[in-house]
Amino acid sequence: MADVHAPGDKPAGGRGAIRGTVRAWSRQGIPLKLIGSFLTANKVHGFDCPGCAFPDKTGRHLVDSCEQGQKAIAWEMTRKAVGAEFFDGKTPAQLQSLGDFDLEFQGRLTTPVLYERGAGVFRAIDWDEAYAISACELAKLPPQSVAFYASGRSSNEAAFLWQLAARTYGSANLPDSSNFCHEPSGYALKQSIGTGKGTCSLDDFEHADLFIVIGQNPASNHPRMMAALYEAKKRGATILVVNPLRERGFTHFSDPKNVGELLRDQGIAVADAIYQVTIGGDLAMLKGVMKALLEMERSAPGRVFDHDFIEAHTEGLDALLADLDACAWNVLVERSGLADTVATFDAAMHGADYAAVTKTIPPKVLGFIANKGGIDVAKLREVVIEQMAKALAEVKIEDFSMDLAKAEYRELETGEPYVLIPTETIMDAGDKGKFKATSQTLAFMDEGEWYLLRVNEQQQVEIMREVYPQFVGVEFDSGSVEALK
Repeated sequence: MADVHAPGDKPAGGRGAIRGTVRAWSRQGIPLKLIGSFLTANKVHGFDCPGCAFPDKTGRHLVDSCEQGQKAIAWEMTRKAVGAEFFDGKTPAQLQSLGDFDLEFQGRLTTPVLYERGAGVFRAIDWDEAYAISACELAKLPPQSVAFYASGRSSNEAAFLWQLAARTYGSANLPDSSNFCHEPSGYALKQSIGTGKGTCSLDDFEHADLFIVIGQNPASNHPRMMAALYEAKKRGATILVVNPLRERGFTHFSDPKNVGELLRDQGIAVADAIYQVTIGGDLAMLKGVMKALLEMERSAPGRVFDHDFIEAHTEGLDALLADLDACAWNVLVERSGLADTVATFDAAMHGADYAAVTKTIPPKVLGFIANKGGIDVAKLREVVIEQMAKALAEVKIEDFSMDLAKAEYRELETGEPYVLIPTETIMDAGDKGKFKATSQTLAFMDEGEWYLLRVNEQQQVEIMREVYPQFVGVEFDSGSVEALK
């Protein structure tokens, strides 16, 4: 992934993060408090940012927080207050029509609010009535049947009083938000690796050579981690991302603490590759990685697997290998995202969306052709779109289909999977009659994304082999065209 970006291509982080932070504090009416927040958030004698749980480290920079964290702090410290008039007479549907930002922007609650089921509306009540209703409802229930749920965002003082009230009442059921969030994952982790928590520390970020980021959106939700990944990338680490979402922070990120990048308003590509699996396709993708590693190990025994570690620290290897052998490549490939790419291409062809069609062409192929022709890639895309529109204005496509059910799932010598998909196009050429073209479409992955190439013409195949030499020696069907009566 290139580190060079166009002048107008602004990075995530950098100046934008600073502007967003200042704007958030100004909107809460407390802009000057930002200075104190910058100096004390995530510091030894300061306070922990409520935005995320990324670990702190002593001896860090003067400012050790991010835009998302500063927004969370600003919302906690806001002077805005929402009064009784905001809720009185409102229905749940009316409040649901407001976005999360609009509701947060109202400010702190200043009065208890009661939902009256009979009337179907909310009503602001005073504290005496709130206490009376709570006591009445609690008195009807056996204490052991009541759970006192607490937010992880509450203060220690509030949490202390909350548990005191629960125990005085007679209940020790005190789950909090982190309980609900992490209990399932902690339980599964303990069964899998013997501990309910992660086994790496922040110090590991300074020494690891490879990072695989999966199951999270750090560039959107906890950008402090992006700063650690950014530093790792700067020292030469490889960073791979598995995410259906192509987060901006991974393709172009600038650390606001880097003065040079801040002045240039440019950053770097943090991720070496982003594998955009289909939603829910990460399990198939991980199984595919294990299957590929297994095949590499069998080709070169003892060079891929650490057998001493496996023997000393794991169990169930034979069952895992049997499961991997039983799982076919076509199932893993299709479930990890190929079907989505094919569906997008199919819809684009039926809808004459030629711009979308060009997005399924590998960028390296477009770059190769553009370089040969002495033009930039953007101009080449325009030419391709124009040529497709012109050609298909004279020949109407009546039907187009790619049959994944009959696709051939194969592997290169390197162990990389590729797919040959039977493709059929029925065309109406007017006075010349109707024709059916039968060919194959090559599907393969490059930097984590599935791409499609027609391989029924020798010129197309030669270009593809120049760009991807691993396909030299792979034979493709040239296809056929027949007239329809």
